[in-house]
Amino acid sequence: MDEPFEPHGKPPRDRRSVIVEVVTVDGSQQFEALAGDTILDALLGNSVDIEHECGGNCSCTTCLVTIVDGEYRLSEMEWPEADRLDTLETRNDYQRLACQALLKSGPVRLRIGE
Repeated sequence: MDEPFEPHGKPPRDRRSVIVEVVTVDGSQQFEALAGDTILDALLGNSVDIEHECGGNCSCTTCLVTIVDGEYRLSEMEWPEADRLDTLETRNDYQRLACQALLKSGPVRLRIGE
């Protein structure tokens, strides 16, 4: 199991900022995003490469991420996302579509790729 996530460095630039840490096979990266943004928008806005074939319209699963810590700091999953995730061969409760999950607060740690 991963260690509890503690943000490092400077505090968020304002109270609407959310600290996000992305873990990939190449390492990890931490950045600030705005509450209310989708994870996809936050990733793309911080130059994190993630597939999103449908353009963020919940029509595929290419922007799949695994929430490592902070799932309760995201929006509730709605039926279109749950329905789309049901098409996966293997699924767990920590998977979300980056195009659908809204950042409510932070910090949030997520994993891209396996």
